[in-house]
Amino acid sequence: MANALYPNFKNSILTKQIDMSTDSIQAVLVNNSYTFSNAHLTYAASVAANAIGSPVALANKVVSVDTFDADDTTFPAVTSGANIKAVVLYHQTSGVLIAYIDTGAGLPATGNGGDIQINWSNAATKIFQL
Repeated sequence: MANALYPNFKNSILTKQIDMSTDSIQAVLVNNSYTFSNAHLTYAASVAANAIGSPVALANKVVSVDTFDADDTTFPAVTSGANIKAVVLYHQTSGVLIAYIDTGAGLPATGNGGDIQINWSNAATKIFQL
């Protein structure tokens, strides 16, 4: 599967329910049991059962023309042996799913009890591009 944006996120942007610059955006690691679906709407309903560790807030977010970026993200003390399939981004307040990211540096990965760092792309598309 390639990286993807959730349709409900697109609707939330168009209806001004999410502000990617100012709202808290969370990143969470997901295991091999999670499968992306366009029908998935919120973190609690669709992703939480397959989360590895706790979500981490994205820092120093930047919205530029049609791209979204933030500082690289560190997930602390990821359980040893955890099979990390992807990273899911979601809006903290509403739980609206934003992006599914399974391709890029460091993905997939296996937890070793230490920190896992996700280095977001420095290419023109950054974390994602609309």
